[in-house]
Amino acid sequence: NVTGLVTATQELQTTVLEQAVLRVQPVRGEGSGRPGTRVAYAHRLSNDGNITVTVDLDYFTQDPANSPLWNDNTTISTDTVTIAPGDFRDIGVNVTVPETGQVGTQATTYISATVASYPDQTRYFSDTTTVALEVEAEMFPDETQPGEAGGEVIFYHTVRNLSNGPATYRLNTQANYDSTVTFESDTPGVTINPASNTFTLDNVFAPPLRTNTMRLKVTVRLDPLLLPGDQEVLNIFLTDAATNSSIGGAAVVDRVNITRGQIQPRLWFPMLFN
Repeated sequence: NVTGLVTATQELQTTVLEQAVLRVQPVRGEGSGRPGTRVAYAHRLSNDGNITVTVDLDYFTQDPANSPLWNDNTTISTDTVTIAPGDFRDIGVNVTVPETGQVGTQATTYISATVASYPDQTRYFSDTTTVALEVEAEMFPDETQPGEAGGEVIFYHTVRNLSNGPATYRLNTQANYDSTVTFESDTPGVTINPASNTFTLDNVFAPPLRTNTMRLKVTVRLDPLLLPGDQEVLNIFLTDAATNSSIGGAAVVDRVNITRGQIQPRLWFPMLFN
């Protein structure tokens, strides 16, 4: 007898399920800017799934005082993107620091990315913006006084911090002759470093502990070679002590009209020959 062989065939089918996988890089961004400047951030949304997804973006910016200025000055490059499998899209977030921003204040922009029909793929990311110091000041007034060659003349000026926080300044001077200048603070609690001519002022006027104003004493030792009729011109100006950058509006011009000299003016005599 011959035993027969029975062959059975079974067909297996595998169904690939649709899957959405959204990835965000970076999840957190940090930046800083001076009042009125724009701080830019970039984020990449990647589709690691196997279907094309549509992502809706929403955002808001909040600081500790809940000021609407931050949110009103925040923009995003788009509010929706479509991403194919294995592809990505970059989005930009721009935050303009309010003009009234005080140094050190932080505001955070919160962004949500929602995948249509896949709520489990919602992603959250954020950017934190810190207000940087904008160094500003004013100094006044210009002065003119008489003086004698080799003598001393004293000027007084007011220096006021107009920055968005405490700031350190450097005093600088330029003279058109060889007179020398020294600086002293005439305001209690404010000192000038004699080696660097630097000093620090708060941006709040609350004496005696805090002040944004200094009465500056300028002592000029006049060049002994100056003659009557000469004029010593002193340009005194502030720079940012950290960067040595000039500060608009923070300068004065002091003039000394020489009324008396220490040496006799030059006399010219004709030469006579026999």
